[in-house]
Amino acid sequence: MSDVREEVNRRLTVRARLLARRPAEPRRGEAIDALLFLLGEERYAIETRFVREVARFRDFTVVPGAPEVLVGVTSLRGEILPVFDLRPLLGLARNRLNDLSRAIVLEEGDERIAFLADEAREIVKVPLSALAAPAALPEGMERALLRGVTADALIVLDGAALLRDRRLFPSAGHVDFNS
Repeated sequence: MSDVREEVNRRLTVRARLLARRPAEPRRGEAIDALLFLLGEERYAIETRFVREVARFRDFTVVPGAPEVLVGVTSLRGEILPVFDLRPLLGLARNRLNDLSRAIVLEEGDERIAFLADEAREIVKVPLSALAAPAALPEGMERALLRGVTADALIVLDGAALLRDRRLFPSAGHVDFNS
């Protein structure tokens, strides 16, 4: 009986590890799945392999003395997450929260943050061959945050670059809001 239980536990562990793996970086010529969202009137997307979840954004706590990009912190199922407004990094004007406002939670390894979106729309396939460097960047936007722009003006952000961007944290080191 214990041999059967051990085998079941071993198989479940193997399945759990396979399901928990992040998809590999796509190769040239392939397409990525990306979450399409709005910031103001602009359409943005971010690769779904970095998106842990999309949540309705309602309650948050302002952090005194925080950088302008930090809206505050929120509790999402008991986990305290910093919530950022990417608009200052993207050269956009601030916007008010509304019923469609969402917190998009990004995750890679131990790094986890949320950022505001005016609306989360859908998952789209973006061929890597359709991504091009923008001809010009809006004032304040950095090329390092972009994967590229499509011919129909969909701006695809780089999830890994966002999760490494030190401007999103109150100090040079990472702050663990759950400590």
